[in-house]
Amino acid sequence: LIPENSGTADRPIRFLRRGRDKVVLDGGGKRGVGMDLSGRSHILVRGIIVRDFAGDGVRAQDGEGVRIEQAIVTTCGGVGVTASAVKDFALSRSLLRDNKAGGLLLERSPGAAVAGNIFDRNGGPGIRCEEASLAELYSDANAFPPSARPSALLAGKELPTLAAWQEATGLDRDSVAAEPGYRDAEGGDFSLRADSPLIGRGPLARPIGPYLR
Repeated sequence: LIPENSGTADRPIRFLRRGRDKVVLDGGGKRGVGMDLSGRSHILVRGIIVRDFAGDGVRAQDGEGVRIEQAIVTTCGGVGVTASAVKDFALSRSLLRDNKAGGLLLERSPGAAVAGNIFDRNGGPGIRCEEASLAELYSDANAFPPSARPSALLAGKELPTLAAWQEATGLDRDSVAAEPGYRDAEGGDFSLRADSPLIGRGPLARPIGPYLR
């Protein structure tokens, strides 16, 4: 999916899931990038499932005002979500899982906001960023399951645990290292069980991750 145009700060281009309906972009393991937002600005993506693409699930490059909310990006051959040279980028309440090259890649995107997300079982680090992207980065209330390692890669240095990432950056002080407690992950249901440790640990005491059924 490639948006034809950019939006504006007042009227962003929106790709939204309505109600309980599912919106799924399935690459079948062959198509390149799930959502290519390169060169586009003021885009809002909310509640969409992106899965099984050969490259990145979502790629944003050379833009601004790109926001991804309550998305599930899984089983992609590249990185789940890439933001490269994007001003005012935000990733919130999403699940990045089983992506071969990692969960989130931030390149030359200072001032990004990353909150309420689950970085789970990705083949590469949950979060990867260089020093330029670390500048003014806000990252907190995320979940890094202990089985999902390494947690982060900072300027080429592997940080294998949430504690190591916290110590190196001072970020994610209210994030958790806990297994999410999905209802039926093997069946594709990533909503949280009632006993999940992620309930109430996200921003504004919401659950961490895309949704709670």
